[in-house]
Amino acid sequence: MYLYKYLVGTHAVDGRKTARVIGIILLVSALIFADTSWGYPLAFVLAPFALVLGTFLGLAAMRSARFWRDPVNDQLWMDGGRTFLVVWASLVAVRIVLSIVAATTASGPHHTQQPGWVALSGSFLVASMGLWVARGALIYKKAQTVRSDTEELSTM
Repeated sequence: MYLYKYLVGTHAVDGRKTARVIGIILLVSALIFADTSWGYPLAFVLAPFALVLGTFLGLAAMRSARFWRDPVNDQLWMDGGRTFLVVWASLVAVRIVLSIVAATTASGPHHTQQPGWVALSGSFLVASMGLWVARGALIYKKAQTVRSDTEELSTM
């Protein structure tokens, strides 16, 4: 429930909390990717491209998020943006479907999954990581802009 509120609700931006949430999501996603893609080199070859594409998709999805500064205490606020949640949920859903396809098409005596399905599934997971990288970078940039504007006003 916290993650849903954090994504789509209106809230004051707390840089440390944002970094923790994004860091945890990235760490868990990276561990899942490494665990499910181990032994499938194609997944690791496609991962950098998926990360870049996911980051661009994240920047596009974050365009719907609104940022503003509270004039009383100069605190940064944001409206999380439902578009980001829809894009992230879509990537996760497609990844789950591709994981099921990879598992059901496994063949051979050791039930080896097809490398293409595993790589495609892993690419969607890495692309979702790119979404979070973009979200963190944009929030950091907005927070720095607010901080520099506040410092300029205090020196006048």
